[in-house]
Amino acid sequence: SNWWVNSGNTVFNDNDTTIDKPVILNVDTSNLRIFSSTVTVVGNQQLGSSIIPISGSTQYSMSIYYWFSGGSMQVPPYVRANINNNELAYFGYNGDTNYLNWPRRTWIRLTATFTTQANETGVYMSSYTGDTAGEKLAYFGYQLEQKAYVTPLVLGSRSANTVAGGGGLLDISGNNVNADLSKVSFDSNGYYFDGSASYINLG
Repeated sequence: SNWWVNSGNTVFNDNDTTIDKPVILNVDTSNLRIFSSTVTVVGNQQLGSSIIPISGSTQYSMSIYYWFSGGSMQVPPYVRANINNNELAYFGYNGDTNYLNWPRRTWIRLTATFTTQANETGVYMSSYTGDTAGEKLAYFGYQLEQKAYVTPLVLGSRSANTVAGGGGLLDISGNNVNADLSKVSFDSNGYYFDGSASYINLG
């Protein structure tokens, strides 16, 4: 995604290396960048992402990793529709949409679920930076899914086909005799091997 700020008074960085990347299970993040905005003058400045193509009248869930060092911001993270330019949903952390309750100076994963209008063709996420000089806001690794819930981050896309060979079930790497359940990924429907009723038939 491309990121942008729509006015001055901030230092925008599209490859911030001053913050350690979040550690995400089974995801090689070496090619992913941190996008950040640091306030230079008191006042709120908008930070947003590029438009992501979507379908109309469809339910989506979006997730993104968020890092914030400030005390407050004028507008917390939200998803906005492209054509109608309206707010579709505010992001939440573990279901809490009040950003004042979220941890500071650590990566947390935010989520939002929304349904697009019939004529909609794209959405993007946005928020405002902090309102005090020196405050920093950063984002990393967003994921948009055509379903009512989020699943673990993957690089690339999932197939809707979950049958063998359809690409829905992600690759399980390694040659262990016993499967390491911590390395088993969700499929495109959010199902996973939880060590209770799931099994793999080796034929």
